[in-house]
Amino acid sequence: MSENFKIISTVKTHEQAEKVLSYPNVILRINSSHMETPNLVQFVTELTEKYKNVEIYVDLQGSKKRISRNQPQLTLKKDEKINLTIDEPTPDTKSIHIGNPNTIKLLSKGTKVKIDDGRIELIVDSIINESNAVGIITKEGTLRPGKGFNLYPHPFVQNQLSKRDIEIVENLKNFNNIKFALSFVSVPEEILDLKKRSNNKYVAAKIEREMTKEQVDAICKVCDSVWICRGDMGVQMGFIGMTKFVREFTKKYIPNLKVPCIIAGEVMEHLCEHPAPTRTEICYLANCIMDGYKGLVLSDETVFGKYPKETVEFCYNYINEFCKSYNIVCDRAFYNSINKYFKDITLKEEKENGESAFKECRNITIENSDIFLKYTFWNCHNLNLINVNLEKEAKESIWYCKNITITNSKILSIKSCRNCENLTIKDSNVDSEDFCWKNEGIKIEKSIIKSNNLLQDGSNITVDSCQLSGENSLQYAQNVKIYNTTIDGDNCLWNAKNVYCKNCNISGGRLGWHSENIFFEDCHINSSQPLCYCNKLKMVNCTMANANLAFEFSYVEADIHSHVFSIRNVLKGKIVVDSYGEYIKDSKAYDCKGIIQKRNVD
Repeated sequence: MSENFKIISTVKTHEQAEKVLSYPNVILRINSSHMETPNLVQFVTELTEKYKNVEIYVDLQGSKKRISRNQPQLTLKKDEKINLTIDEPTPDTKSIHIGNPNTIKLLSKGTKVKIDDGRIELIVDSIINESNAVGIITKEGTLRPGKGFNLYPHPFVQNQLSKRDIEIVENLKNFNNIKFALSFVSVPEEILDLKKRSNNKYVAAKIEREMTKEQVDAICKVCDSVWICRGDMGVQMGFIGMTKFVREFTKKYIPNLKVPCIIAGEVMEHLCEHPAPTRTEICYLANCIMDGYKGLVLSDETVFGKYPKETVEFCYNYINEFCKSYNIVCDRAFYNSINKYFKDITLKEEKENGESAFKECRNITIENSDIFLKYTFWNCHNLNLINVNLEKEAKESIWYCKNITITNSKILSIKSCRNCENLTIKDSNVDSEDFCWKNEGIKIEKSIIKSNNLLQDGSNITVDSCQLSGENSLQYAQNVKIYNTTIDGDNCLWNAKNVYCKNCNISGGRLGWHSENIFFEDCHINSSQPLCYCNKLKMVNCTMANANLAFEFSYVEADIHSHVFSIRNVLKGKIVVDSYGEYIKDSKAYDCKGIIQKRNVD
């Protein structure tokens, strides 16, 4: 089965979890509305202890209105009058108990209400007080606890989490494999609040009400995935409105989304009561795969249905066989994988892998492998590459990652390693244009790197025992330490700050222009017009070759054990040299008196 197409199965018991996890590529989902917070935390704790590598979504209520979790099951008949209340239910209650204390205030005579994705409908007949109202059942059905209580249009926008959601997040934010799915999202502030409170956990935004393209785009910029939830959406928008929205979203939005999209809401509803789906459900599932959805959510099918294991078994086998039969090129083949080890693999676009194969993965080790896929590692944490070849086709291969180690590897992909944190490269060979930009915390050892624009705009960089070649290296870099390294290329170290080089051999014109606080010790520098416009330049026990027009407009303290061809317009400091050819001054202001001294050489 394609590794990137996920089956998200809703459970509320250990027995259900065990059944659905009989098959690979399954993620668990727990609806927080199905249980009280202490029970939820205990259930999650037990699941994470038993299934250490299984991902678990915890579904948060957000601004959604729900029936009380303690509501006894009731059979409601058409035209029956029934009390609506926010009071806590008793075991023998005949009322509908709503779990949100302000809900009655939102009702008025004639308000239409749909419960449980429209399985039950009623109209408000009268308002008794702020805690109670009376409704008339217009569509009969069985009332179950925790189900949605929908008004249309949805009455308000919520910019931050509810008190109960905050309590849940606080209890679960330190679990490694926990993700959150937030209901009825309408503004990005909801996602940002959840991420802040959860230490930047993975968040899926559940789209369940009518939205403009601008609203969807804003939400997609801050969430990690989008769920199209047709249950509440159908209640909110009606069947025609829901159909049009889903159709437009599928055809126009999904191809341009930067985050994966999951389909939810009665995807395989027939499996609640039957061991096999309908032909319509099968065809729709195939369409979802072909249209670019990256997974499906099984809700009632596994949490209330009679055949949870058979449901997952069918989905797993069907999706697997369908993808094989169509030879589908699947993007993000290992998307969001955790704790995976790969060895002796080859990833090419003409196979079933596509681009962005390892996007948003955690704790991934790859060994003895060849990768040709573009955008391979994006937003990954704890990535270990051993004897891996990132070929030219694998452009922009490592971006926005944290804690990366690359050992005994070859990197040919252009624009690789950008906007990363804590990057270590050992015993590797790199031939990549624009390699290693805007990174924080870089350590490179015993490696050969050929790249124009190498290590630009990075900070906290250590290079030891390497060979670096290419123009414009280390421009705008800060807090750099370089040891025992050969550097060859024009315009190196321009606008750099806080640089220490020891025992290095540096070649190339116009070295270090506009740099600040740069220190060379025991280095040999072969450069024309080197080290001009520098502030706080220091050189100890260095030699220079082909150095003409050196140190122009610089503040410099230099101890040079060689001849310098020419020095020009030094601003301030002291330069001790074995000898120099000439000093060029454009005005009396740049007189070298007291600045340049010849060393007594026997």
